[in-house]
Amino acid sequence: MYRGEMILKSIHPDADIELVAKNTGFPIRYLNIESTPPPTGEEMIALREIDPHDLRNIEFRSL
Repeated sequence: MYRGEMILKSIHPDADIELVAKNTGFPIRYLNIESTPPPTGEEMIALREIDPHDLRNIEFRSL
């Protein structure tokens, strides 16, 4: 582990490291990138409760 640095640990299954690097405002460091697991049913229920209008996805609709 590196002290004082962020290290990318996982990305979503439909993303790739080049896209992540292109859309990050700083150089990224990564080792053994894993695929981010999908949210559990319980996590989806919580998301729908705190974001009933699905505002979290507005940013990604144009991609």
